[in-house]
Amino acid sequence: MTNFNRDRFEEIITLANTLSNEDLCTLINAVASRLNIYVGSMGRVCISSEVEHACLNGMTVQINTTMAQLDDMREDSAMQYALEKMDLTIDQIKEIA
Repeated sequence: MTNFNRDRFEEIITLANTLSNEDLCTLINAVASRLNIYVGSMGRVCISSEVEHACLNGMTVQINTTMAQLDDMREDSAMQYALEKMDLTIDQIKEIA
C-alpha cells in the first residue's frame, strides 16, 4: 500500500468483517471491471483473466473469470502465445490435454 493510513485501513477491515458472503459477492460484482486475476505463468508468459462475476458456491464466494467461460483454456490468446513460446508442437500440446 502506498501512503499507508492506518485509520483508513482499520475502517476498511472493520467494514470487510461486517459483510456477509452475499454482500461480498455484490461488492466484487460492483468493482469487477477494475479487477484482474493472476492465474500463474507458463514459461515466461504471465496468464491473467478479467473477473466475470462472483457468486456463492455453498458457503464460499466463487470468483469466475472470463477465461473460465472458455470450453478450453487453450482458446485464450495469452495461453496460445505461451504455448507457442514454449515451442511445443501441436501433437505435444494435445498430449498435455
